[in-house]
Amino acid sequence: ADGYAFEAHLGGLEPEQAYAYRVRVENAAGTIWTPHVGHFNTPSPLQLLRDSLVISELMFNPAIGPGEWEAGFAPTDFEYIEFFNRGTVPLDLREVSISAGIRFNFADAERTTIDPGGYLLLVRNLNAFEFRYGTGLPVAGQWMTPFNYTRLANSGETLKINSAWGVVRSFTYNDDWADDQADGSGHSLVRISLAEASNPADGQEWRASSVNGGSPGRHDRLTFAIWLTEHFSEAELLQESVAGPEADPDGDGWNNFEEYAFDGNPRRRDPLRLAPQGGLRQNQFGTRFATLNFSCQWRAMDLDYEVEFSGELSTWERFMVMSLTERGPEFREGESYWNGWYEIGSWNRPVLRTEVIAPRTIDSTPNGALRVRVTRRTDGD
Repeated sequence: ADGYAFEAHLGGLEPEQAYAYRVRVENAAGTIWTPHVGHFNTPSPLQLLRDSLVISELMFNPAIGPGEWEAGFAPTDFEYIEFFNRGTVPLDLREVSISAGIRFNFADAERTTIDPGGYLLLVRNLNAFEFRYGTGLPVAGQWMTPFNYTRLANSGETLKINSAWGVVRSFTYNDDWADDQADGSGHSLVRISLAEASNPADGQEWRASSVNGGSPGRHDRLTFAIWLTEHFSEAELLQESVAGPEADPDGDGWNNFEEYAFDGNPRRRDPLRLAPQGGLRQNQFGTRFATLNFSCQWRAMDLDYEVEFSGELSTWERFMVMSLTERGPEFREGESYWNGWYEIGSWNRPVLRTEVIAPRTIDSTPNGALRVRVTRRTDGD
């Protein structure tokens, strides 16, 4: 039988209660109530917090940046903890506190609610945080006071989050996670997957942040929409001729989506750096293969790179598909043909370089060619 699915968000429900519901249908023939009565139970406040509140980022051993010593700040002033609500209802944190590692009571916070899909930040020193990251981020408050000089231990320690109904989370982070990249180098620790995160004490759930300084108040990975906000003003974002995917504001022949996909800058003319490069690779037996080398948008989580091969330029065969997700590069096809590495680019920033090796030898297909096609997934995963 045909059926319909729908989702309803109900307000005013009490925790730990059983509710019944049924549906009223109205059409030209009149109004009827469905005979079926459904039931559901609302979770306890503690269970809701455990299911939905994710510790998404830790800046526990910051590096000092340009001008920050001169402004009177020390590295520890830039510590912060980021929380994320992965649930479907707002989280009220007024009954939540942190009692180990640092001390903070959300009852005293400037912000006490996290909307679904939203972030909330605790910072050690608000003046230092805003000096580095600016204003307007979702900061609940600062934990450093004249009577509270707690800080996050550089070597790792236990963080304990309490509520009026019991312990929400208690775990120990480690400075060895993420190959020490987050231990004093300027990177933070971020959760690899916010949707799948289950055990903050598991180092496999964490990695170093994509950029130096972390990504407080936002996802560490990029989508095309987020990338646009990094390069264009609010007024420019409304102009399709400037910030649209087909626009080319710097006039270098690469539109905004192509600049995004191949890790370019829409404000800088860099056509040669963006262009994929052909090459040659020879194995130990002297067999030669064509290669294709290109840069990927290493911070992206919404791109698929498909590499195709043609022997005579008439038909094309797809032999490798690499998806960039919030977990990094993932392969659906042809991983054995791929070489990838991160390097420091000319602007002192990481670059993900990709070399793809043709599936057939040059001798067997002397007129062979490689090409790459990039598509964007609208779900960002």
